[in-house]
Amino acid sequence: MQTRLLVPLLSLVLGTAVGYFVGQSRNPMENKAVAAGTSLEAQQGADSSASAAAASAAAKTKEDESKKSQDEAESRFLQLDELVDSYSPKRAAKLMEGWSLEQIQAGLAYLAGKAKSYEVHGVKGELFRAWARIDTQAAWKAALALADNEGKSTCLGTVAGEVAKSSPESAVQMAMGLGMGSDRANVLRQIFQDWGKVNMKAAIAYWNTHPDLPVDDYAIGTSLYTLARDNPEAAAAQAMSLMSDGSRRFALSSALNSWSTKDLPGALKWAQSITDPLRRDEALSALTQSGAMTNPKAMLDVLSQIGSPEVKREARRNLLYNWMSKDPAGALDYLLSQSADQMDQDLSWGISNGLQNLTPQERDTLLARLPEGKSKNQILGNMASNSIYNGRYAQAVSALNSMPDSPDRDNYLHNLGQQWGKKDPQSAASWINAQQDSSDRDMVVAGYATAVAGRDPQAALQWAASIPDKSVQATAYKNIVGRWYDVDAKAAQAWLNTTPVFTPEERKRMLADAPGLSNSTYVPKVTNRR
Repeated sequence: MQTRLLVPLLSLVLGTAVGYFVGQSRNPMENKAVAAGTSLEAQQGADSSASAAAASAAAKTKEDESKKSQDEAESRFLQLDELVDSYSPKRAAKLMEGWSLEQIQAGLAYLAGKAKSYEVHGVKGELFRAWARIDTQAAWKAALALADNEGKSTCLGTVAGEVAKSSPESAVQMAMGLGMGSDRANVLRQIFQDWGKVNMKAAIAYWNTHPDLPVDDYAIGTSLYTLARDNPEAAAAQAMSLMSDGSRRFALSSALNSWSTKDLPGALKWAQSITDPLRRDEALSALTQSGAMTNPKAMLDVLSQIGSPEVKREARRNLLYNWMSKDPAGALDYLLSQSADQMDQDLSWGISNGLQNLTPQERDTLLARLPEGKSKNQILGNMASNSIYNGRYAQAVSALNSMPDSPDRDNYLHNLGQQWGKKDPQSAASWINAQQDSSDRDMVVAGYATAVAGRDPQAALQWAASIPDKSVQATAYKNIVGRWYDVDAKAAQAWLNTTPVFTPEERKRMLADAPGLSNSTYVPKVTNRR
């Protein structure tokens, strides 16, 4: 049994071996092709894996670069926010140094979403300045396309100002091409400020040879103030070379203000060294005005060195004004030591302005030290007038209550009613209704009726009818008719023709004068003071 099994098994093994040998010997190329195909498939698989890995790496690199670019953009936006919070042209220039056009435009797009403000427009202007360094024409064109409330004037100024550093006359031509208006004036101002930073002497020479250039004195004065921080003597000397009186005085004041803050003795020595008497007086006068903020008592000696009486008088007024702003009590001590005539010249203007920024208690304390008389009344009158103008009616009433009766005081009362009635008629009416019968009330009512006549003539007539003093009342009616005639001439004429307030002759005269009455305000005269 075992032998029979072994023989078939051996035959199977030998058959298989012989078949393999015969197959190999009969088709060798076919076998090689099969082997090559297997190898190629393996290589293709390896290449595909390598390509996929490379593509994945490239995608990862691109993603990383995109994230880095986004992070850098967000960082720039944060820096722009910091500039808006604490605007500084110098910091802005440093930040934007080297920015690409794409980065600049991205910054402008970011600021476009911010609330409009002086700071936002300032930072925006510096972005336009950076743009101008890359492509002036494109930056100028883009600035021209801005709306006025988008900082147009500022951006035009920074573009032209950047041009002025290398081609100032071209910058002036750009500004002049804007035509009449505030944009041109602002751009010219910026041009001279930037021009002055790189070549002040050339900027002043151009200024002197183009006196009709439509730009104010502040432009060159601001540049000199900036120069004075680094080189005050050079700035002052450059200021003296200006031919226009207004430009020279403002520039000199700007330069000496910066200089005297740092080195008052040095500034004084320079001013004293000027040989031309007129220019020397100008320099000493400018110095007293700026020096009053640091050492006003020392400036009194400088005043005595000014030769021209007119220049000295103006310098004294400016000194006292600044002194009162800095040290009201000290300035008042000095004035009280002067003669009555000298006080009359200086008190009303200097002190009334200096007292505006004090509390009522502080003002009353200082005013109580002044002697009664013309000077004190002038101060009180000026204080009342300034308070009325600024809408501080309670302060105006307080000052007027300290004044004695006079035609000047009546004038202030009438103006109080008129101005208060224009700006806040309801509050003014409530205050008037709370006042007791008096000539003071008559004057305020007369002014108030004048104010409301243009929008409600019937109400104005009722207010005027409540005035007991017939002289004050008649003037109030005259003012009402003038304003009423402007808005409804027929109604005003009809009232005049029927009212018993005026005689026939007065009616005829008022009808003839009515078209021009609105151009004037007549102040009533109190006949029977109550």
